Amino acid sequence: MLTLFDGTKYNFNEGDLQICADVLNNYLEKYEKVPYEDLRYLYGEIMYGGHITDDWDRRTNNAYLTTLIKPELLTGCNLAKNFKSPDPSKFNYEDYQKYINDKLPPESPILFYLHPNAEISYNTSQGQFLFECILDIQGGGSSGGEENQQKGDSLQDNIKKFMDRLKEKNTFNIPQLRQKAGKSPSPYDIVAFQECERLNYIFSSCLKSLEDLEKGLNGELNITDAMEALSQSIQYNKLPEAWNTAAGYPSKKPLSFWFDDLLKRHDQMDEWVKELKTPKCVNITLLCNPMSFITAVKQFTARAKILPLDDLDTMTEITNMSEDMVKDYPPDGGVYLSGMFLQGAKWEDSNPDAPGFLTEMVNKELDPKIPVMHVFAIELKNKNIKGYYTCPVYYTTQRGPTYIFTAYLRMESEESKEIDWILAGVALILSTDE
Repeated sequence: MLTLFDGTKYNFNEGDLQICADVLNNYLEKYEKVPYEDLRYLYGEIMYGGHITDDWDRRTNNAYLTTLIKPELLTGCNLAKNFKSPDPSKFNYEDYQKYINDKLPPESPILFYLHPNAEISYNTSQGQFLFECILDIQGGGSSGGEENQQKGDSLQDNIKKFMDRLKEKNTFNIPQLRQKAGKSPSPYDIVAFQECERLNYIFSSCLKSLEDLEKGLNGELNITDAMEALSQSIQYNKLPEAWNTAAGYPSKKPLSFWFDDLLKRHDQMDEWVKELKTPKCVNITLLCNPMSFITAVKQFTARAKILPLDDLDTMTEITNMSEDMVKDYPPDGGVYLSGMFLQGAKWEDSNPDAPGFLTEMVNKELDPKIPVMHVFAIELKNKNIKGYYTCPVYYTTQRGPTYIFTAYLRMESEESKEIDWILAGVALILSTDE
């Protein structure tokens, strides 16, 4: 079984390996020259690729095959750091076995073309999973009366704190907003309406569940399973499943961070709808449905230039600006977005007079934040992504099902190899785990 960058597990087995070996044997016997391209296609798209359901995982799989199955394999290429392929004219089967057992480096991120930081992220994730399992197994548990009293007081305090903070925020008046927009709201206005509706629903759902729990603890209502689950989540600082479902957007944050994030979402929309004017820089990480906002960029351009929507695609450029600088440099078409984090690489922007580019991560600096991104629509016939890394953007570190859209990140030069960043697992995320 293999787990790829997004956490998806594929049931590769010994049978797949045996079939690939048989195919290799048949091709070597049939052809004088090894058909490397054919073998990569068979392995990457059929034998192993047939199990892979995610296009980005398929790209990663094919990147490994391209790196490892090539003519240089027989001429001493580097299979890993300090591990070269041996000279086949001097090695028999037993020699290969001994070479692998003696020389293969210990398992580490570098062996898989990843940065050492990947091990930190992996160990952190495993630690969090372990503690979550301990909490789940521990359950409510039994304890002395005094300790139960302290837990009850703490729970009541947290409930009151959450309720007070929710009540401080106003409810968005959707009919009034629609009236303000007139008969022909822009695509950005429609996104604003949808975001406000979603936030109204999240706030009302969270507040109702907290009020019910408070009444249950006071003896006014019977304690239900939902109340019990909410109570435990608050005590363990875990995001309640009911709140996560109501929100409708994925998150791996603890409850306290998630709640702070929710209030920030409200503040951004509150500022947006005051004059119903799209902000000069939108923090995309604070949108419940960021994909709709990216689509709105294309829709707005299609209307303005009277072009078919199917003839347009989004393009991205990372600027050298921070959010504070954006107000002095309005975008020439499109929108400015902020708040995204980079995984697997670092963004080099030390020269303010030159465009930034992808570069290797700094040790122990995980998920660095990128500068403001300019997202705009461009006609497909004019789109040129040479020298850019095609980068998936995900909502959370889970990747996979949280995919939002594709960004294009400039590499150091047009001759830079995109495959290096694919193997490094480079992606943008909107929400870290903290």
